[in-house]
Amino acid sequence: MKNPNETITQPSPRVSILIPVYNTERYVGRCLDSIAAQTAASLIELIVVDDCSTDGSPAIVQQKLSAVTFPTQIIRHAQNSGQAAARNTLLQAAKGDFVLFVDSDDYVDADYVEKLLVAAEREEADIVVSDIVKEFATHSDIIKPLATDKEGFFREVLRGINVYLANKLIRRSLFAEAGVEFVPGRDMSEDYYATLRLVHHAANVTFVTGSVYHYEQTNDSATTHRCATTQAVSSWMFAVDKSNQFLTEIGKAQECAYDLILYKATVKFWILDRTTLTIARQYANIYPELRAHWREIIKATRGKLMKLAMVLIICGHC
Repeated sequence: MKNPNETITQPSPRVSILIPVYNTERYVGRCLDSIAAQTAASLIELIVVDDCSTDGSPAIVQQKLSAVTFPTQIIRHAQNSGQAAARNTLLQAAKGDFVLFVDSDDYVDADYVEKLLVAAEREEADIVVSDIVKEFATHSDIIKPLATDKEGFFREVLRGINVYLANKLIRRSLFAEAGVEFVPGRDMSEDYYATLRLVHHAANVTFVTGSVYHYEQTNDSATTHRCATTQAVSSWMFAVDKSNQFLTEIGKAQECAYDLILYKATVKFWILDRTTLTIARQYANIYPELRAHWREIIKATRGKLMKLAMVLIICGHC
């Protein structure tokens, strides 16, 4: 077995797969197995940041990485710094032409990297977007991009749809060109404003089907489920503010005002759905401008119960 931290001299990898790990011992082995099984293994490097895990995750990572043939690296944070800081560390260590973030409780199909890389080269794309399958305990739901071009996808992301970094192959140099750096401590919605900037600065965005990113929904300790805090709400609102500033910078504030309104409505829904009643009441009156757009918001909302919830949220009754 090789040392997973051993430096192997070889041509620069085409794709750096970047995995932040924190206390995911139930899932991280499956995640790493899916990377080890990639049909494009000769073109990748794998970098893992252990964000000071307190469970068995580090030992599993060490064992799994010692068995693969492609270059690997494990970076250990001296203290728990959060998802945003871990992503910054990963980007700084990456050497590939493209990067692919994978959360340690998720996994990908065996031909995932190959299909995304082929699409990137064929379309000369800076970003390649795949379908996502949300994996629940009893069923799976597939999420497909609604847009078919860069501008449509920009507005889709602005509305809070398909904002995940993890289902996108991204040219590494684009992060510097777009001025994307994750803000330590802002571990909720960091995908939102980062993806928005990346899509805007991309020369071309393309889409692939047939090979998917599997998004685990049963991990209650995951960042997306640890939401019942004022810090989470602060991060969501921070993302809205950052995106609003960015739209002003690029001269799209008026053109995209409706799309941002829809995202603000989504944030209000999250506050009701994912926090405590005390926190929900504390933020009941944020974004009063939503009331002037309630018809458009309800029209864009799916499901009768969701429509009712949105009416109550917009009116500040929740």
